[in-house]
Amino acid sequence: MYRDEDGTVHPVSAVCTHIGCLVDWNDGEQSWDCPCHGSRFDCDGEVLDGPANSALSTQQLE
Repeated sequence: MYRDEDGTVHPVSAVCTHIGCLVDWNDGEQSWDCPCHGSRFDCDGEVLDGPANSALSTQQLE
């Protein structure tokens, strides 16, 4: 989960949709980054850079 400056929580799965590696939050870029192949996602899990082509899951997080 990421909590933005306004206090809003952005819960997303930490599992990259490319091959299942775990993403890490990048404070400098304000993105979820995958160490395996370089996919990047915004705070809500939408793809910024591939090779992933689908967003991080939010369904299982309630």
